[in-house]
Amino acid sequence: MDTFIVPLVKDKKGNLSAKDNYRPLAITCVLSKMLEILILNRYKLLFTTPDNQFGFKTKLSTEMCIYALKQITEYYTHAGNPMYICFLDGTKDFDKVNHWTLFKKLLIGSYQY
Repeated sequence: MDTFIVPLVKDKKGNLSAKDNYRPLAITCVLSKMLEILILNRYKLLFTTPDNQFGFKTKLSTEMCIYALKQITEYYTHAGNPMYICFLDGTKDFDKVNHWTLFKKLLIGSYQY
């Protein structure tokens, strides 16, 4: 059940020496992938997310998120209300977190249901 991580270039015309220009691709064996699918199918009702989360959900994409933001903005501006929007970029956050502490918090949080 070994997994091999292969770096894939995001932008071939970009800076090939920059680590941000690569994304990891995990190559796993078929048995590992089948086990993952079985676990996800069995426990998918426990893995719920809010309706306003668009990433990593079937039949949803960033285009849907952009559409929702545009509709909300138009609704409030047509009503004459001011609209304040704040965008946060958390792409580097996961690299800076203590993964063991995060794992422990996830384990503790899973027992609070």
